[in-house]
Amino acid sequence: MLDTAAGDGNRFFLAVAPAMPHTGINATNGRPFFPIPQTKWADAFPDAKVPRTPNWNPHEPSGASWLLNLPYKNKSTVDGLDDMYRARLRVVAGLDDMVGEIVAKLEKHGILDNTHIIYTTDNGYHIGQHRLGGGKKTGYETDINIPLVWRGPGIPAGKVSHTVSTHTDLAPTWLTLFGLPLRTKLDGQAIQQIINPKSSSSRSGSEHVNVELWGADAPYELAPYFGNIPVKGKRKNTYKGLRLVADSYSLYYSVWCTNEHELYDIEKDQHQMHNLLNNTHHIHDASNEEMLGRPLKEVATRLDALIMVLKSCVGSECTHPWHHLHPKGDVNNLRNALNKKYDNFYAT
Repeated sequence: MLDTAAGDGNRFFLAVAPAMPHTGINATNGRPFFPIPQTKWADAFPDAKVPRTPNWNPHEPSGASWLLNLPYKNKSTVDGLDDMYRARLRVVAGLDDMVGEIVAKLEKHGILDNTHIIYTTDNGYHIGQHRLGGGKKTGYETDINIPLVWRGPGIPAGKVSHTVSTHTDLAPTWLTLFGLPLRTKLDGQAIQQIINPKSSSSRSGSEHVNVELWGADAPYELAPYFGNIPVKGKRKNTYKGLRLVADSYSLYYSVWCTNEHELYDIEKDQHQMHNLLNNTHHIHDASNEEMLGRPLKEVATRLDALIMVLKSCVGSECTHPWHHLHPKGDVNNLRNALNKKYDNFYAT
């Protein structure tokens, strides 16, 4: 397909979406639904284990809602999770080979230096964090913080950007990059570090990313092999969340359908083990602890308002939600919104 696209001299767009390392593919003989690697990688990484981060199978439960009912995993389950991790590494090694083959073909056609190559994924993955099994349906960093690697004309090698972006930003970035008109109601915006790679700013655009799930955990995430025995409340895996990142803060906030609230200060708690709104079913019950110089409940009222705008946003409501709360344009981010003069507004 790449040979055909490159052969006529016209611009082309090619999406390559391998199913691996998804589970549930080519499972045989009653074995777990592990990804199946290429033969050359079948025995690679024999000693690899899931990194034992502070949130990995913790002795005390973490998270919120039904996650607090998950049991501590025994050795047999832990061994299974490590098997799963090795299987995923082996499959990803094969994907790396595939990327190399694509690059080689572009070079063969003489168009490598005039081609944009984007490497990303649709979700992250947890394996044992917060006592979970293997899966992707939480709002935690393991599941939502994904790679976006971009190689192309004018893109400097080795540069790292801390811009907050999501996949809804890809279409407007492509359209802007190639000088094509934008639809008025696109829910994303162009990633400025791609449009203007010489920009000195490492962060631009929005401070927020929408995070949400409506439904339940998938059956394989609850299968006994992965350590998740039937758990009370597991069918209520519905939440609406926000990830906010700016120069002076990095937060994750979520509200569950069962009315639990979560707030994590990622700069201080990157593994999300200390929910600042633990046992809080109403934000006005929050502790007197402060964040960004304001009481937690004042921070939470702002975040609740932001969620209300983003829950069904369209177009600029998604990219500039603070402007819809403050039409005068005097509030552009959480820091602005925390000004005491807005307390009465957010209290209502």
